[in-house]
Amino acid sequence: PFISFELAGQPNPFSEIYVPNAVNYQFASPGATSQLVWDEQVEQANITDGPEIFDPALLAAYTSNDLRHVLLADNTIFPTDFVDIQYNTPIVSSSNRYLVFTETLGNNEFTIEALDNSLAPTGTPVVALPGTYFDTGVNFIGGLNVFVKIYPLTAFVPAGDEIRGFRMTQTGAPVAGGNGGDGKAFVVYDPTFLTPPPTIENTTSFVQPDCLTGVGSITIDATDNGGGAIEYSVNGAAGPFQASNVFTGLVPGTYTPAVRYAGTPTCVEVALSDIVLDPAICSLSLIKSITNITPAGAPGVIDDIITYNFVITNTGDFTITDIFVVDPTASVSGATIVSLAPGASDSTSFTATYTITQADIDAGGVENSAIVSGEVPGGNTGDTADDLTDISDTGTESDGTTVVVNPETVETDDIDSVNGDNNDGDTTNDVTSLAILQSPNITITKVDTLNDGGDGIADAGDTITYAFTVTN
Repeated sequence: PFISFELAGQPNPFSEIYVPNAVNYQFASPGATSQLVWDEQVEQANITDGPEIFDPALLAAYTSNDLRHVLLADNTIFPTDFVDIQYNTPIVSSSNRYLVFTETLGNNEFTIEALDNSLAPTGTPVVALPGTYFDTGVNFIGGLNVFVKIYPLTAFVPAGDEIRGFRMTQTGAPVAGGNGGDGKAFVVYDPTFLTPPPTIENTTSFVQPDCLTGVGSITIDATDNGGGAIEYSVNGAAGPFQASNVFTGLVPGTYTPAVRYAGTPTCVEVALSDIVLDPAICSLSLIKSITNITPAGAPGVIDDIITYNFVITNTGDFTITDIFVVDPTASVSGATIVSLAPGASDSTSFTATYTITQADIDAGGVENSAIVSGEVPGGNTGDTADDLTDISDTGTESDGTTVVVNPETVETDDIDSVNGDNNDGDTTNDVTSLAILQSPNITITKVDTLNDGGDGIADAGDTITYAFTVTN
C-alpha cells in the first residue's frame, strides 16, 4: 500500500491523497466484459455488473491508497477508451502537488490529460511510455510489481490554473482492440501546504418525499481533510450552512450539497451532481360500470336489479394498502384489497347492486357514485383522515351498455332530470347513470249497473250507476 512519497527537493513526505468524487469512463466495445476492479487480487466488480455496482467500486479504487487496488482492462480495449476522475472542488496546479499514475507492470502506454471546470481536456497531454515507469517494489501478482509515473501538476497546466479532474486514455491499446493497461491515478499533496475542503462522500443519501407529509430529507456524508469541524448546506456555496449533516422537511425540488469548515468558511466543496427530490404521487382511480340489469318479473323496470363492477387502479408511485369501496346508494359486496402496487389494477374484488324504485322511474333514471379509500405508506390504519380517496368515474354511458373509452379523459353526460346537471368539467368523477325510458300510459274502464227496483225491467225512473277503474 501507499504510505507516502518522498521527492527530491521537497521538504516533507507526500502523505495525503486529493480524493476524487466521481468517475466517468468510455469503452468503445459494446461487448466489453474484461474491465474489472481488483483489490489485492480479489475481484470487487466487473463492468458487466452494471453502473450501480461497477461505478462505486471503481471510485473506491481511485480513492484508495493501496497500489494493488486498481482497474484491470485486459481485453477488448481500444486506443480511445478512457477513465476520468473528477473532483467536486478543483485543485489548483502547483509544482508541489503531484499526479501519481500506476501501471501494474509498466508495459502499457497511456495519455494523461487534465480536465477543466467543464470537465473537458485542457492544457498539455502527457504520455506515459513503457520503459519510463519506475518500480515501486510493491508486489501486484506472481512476483510482478506495481510501476508508477509521477508528474507535478504543472506538467499539465500552468501554476495557478484549476484542475477539475484527469483523463487516462489507453492510447497504447491495439487499434483493432485487445489488451489494455491496468492501474489508476491519484493526486498527492503535502498537508503542510494544502488543506483541501471537506470531501463529500458518495455515501451521501436522500429520502424522497412521502405522501403523508410531502417532504423528504438529505443526509450529507463528508470527511474532514484537516480543517476541523464541518458545516453543511443543500443550497450550494450560497448556503445557509448548518452544523448538522441531516436536512429534513425538504419540499420537492433540486438541491446541491455543499460542505465547508466552520473555522474557514471560504474553504468550500460543492457537489458535482445535484439531488432531485420528486413530488410524492399517491393516487387511486375508481371506475364504476353497469354490467347487468336483471328483470324482477313485474311489468316495466320497477324492482329490476342493476349490477355494477368496480375497477380500482393504483395510478401513483407508491403501493397502497387496505383498499375498500363504499357506495352511498348501492349495496357493495367484496373484501378489502390487501395491497395494490403502482400501475396495478383490480377488477374482481368488489361489485354492487341497486334495485330500481318508482322514484327512479319518475325521475327518468338512476345516478350514483362510489368512493374508494386506501392507506398510503406510513398511514394510520385506525385513522380515516389520512386515507387516500377517489370518487368514481363512469365506465358506461347512460344506456347502461356503451363502454366509455378512457373514461377519466372525457366528460360523460349525466341525466339532468335526476340530480341536475353534474357536468362540472372534471372528467374524473362522472356519475354512473342509467336512463329509464318514461312511457306514460293510462286506461279507464267504465262499468254500468241498472237500479231496476228488482223487477228486472228497465222502467222510466230507474237509475243507472256507473263505476270507473283507472289504471296506470
